[in-house]
Amino acid sequence: MTETDQTQSIPKKDSPQQEPPPTEPNPSSTEATPNTPAEEPPAVDLDVEKETSPPEETSQPESTPSPSAKATEDVPPPSFIQTLLIKARAKIQERKQKKLGKILGLLETKPQITNQDVQKLLRISRATSFRYLDILEKQNKIKQVGNTGKWVFYSKT
Repeated sequence: MTETDQTQSIPKKDSPQQEPPPTEPNPSSTEATPNTPAEEPPAVDLDVEKETSPPEETSQPESTPSPSAKATEDVPPPSFIQTLLIKARAKIQERKQKKLGKILGLLETKPQITNQDVQKLLRISRATSFRYLDILEKQNKIKQVGNTGKWVFYSKT
């Protein structure tokens, strides 16, 4: 019985680990092919990979919380950041309103202004001056005369 148990146990162990035989049979012998050392290392490698996989998984969660814990300690609470953003946006809008007021003040001194006048007054780019003049036009504080080009000017409504 001992011999049969050994023969039964050997095929059971070898059958899941064996890879399919090569397409061309080896002329020396077919029985020697499954027992060659070239086929055994993949079976061993699979076992090694299975053994190393669980420790890697356990090591990753251990390393992940420590950096995230450090990151949460350094970052201030969101409410603080949100209050800073609100203050910054309010300050930007305040500055913008001052600039729009300067444009309206220029219209008090001159009956008609151009985009270039606004650029020189506020020291801003052409696109920004167009944006400011569009804002005032949408608020119905000024009126655009002309469509495009050099002959466009703005007057008070």
